[in-house]
Order: sequence, then structure tokens, then C-alpha cells
Amino acid sequence: MDKLSINLKTGVRKTGWTPFGIILILYTPYNWGKIRLNILAAYIVNGILVALVYKGLINGEGFEFWVANTLLL
Repeated sequence: MDKLSINLKTGVRKTGWTPFGIILILYTPYNWGKIRLNILAAYIVNGILVALVYKGLINGEGFEFWVANTLLL
């Protein structure tokens, strides 16, 4: 089993602080955290057995529910 999550609202901060006379050259990615997609997947030798893509976060109870109602059936 594996869990993957991504945030779709990301960007690059193009302003920042530097000492006087030094040009900012390093940009830092940031995350707004508004849209998060998660993927729960169970793999076997031949490929993916079952996968669930959902919006939001998962807790232990949600994971146990997915295992009990998807993998153990």
C-alpha cells in the first residue's frame, strides 16, 4: 500500500529580502494549501490492485475503513 498527496495551488515567491546591494536569485516555492488530492493505492506484482483518489485529508479511521471495505472484500 502507498499514499501519495499533492497540492494543486502552488507557486513561486518572486520577492524576498536580501542585504543591500545583493540581487535575489533564489526563488522559493510556496503552497496555498487550498486543494489537496490524496491517492491510496494497493500494489501487487502485476500492477495496481485498487486505488482511491479523493480530495482532502485522511485520518486513521478513514484509512482503516478503506482497508476493510476495499482490500479485505
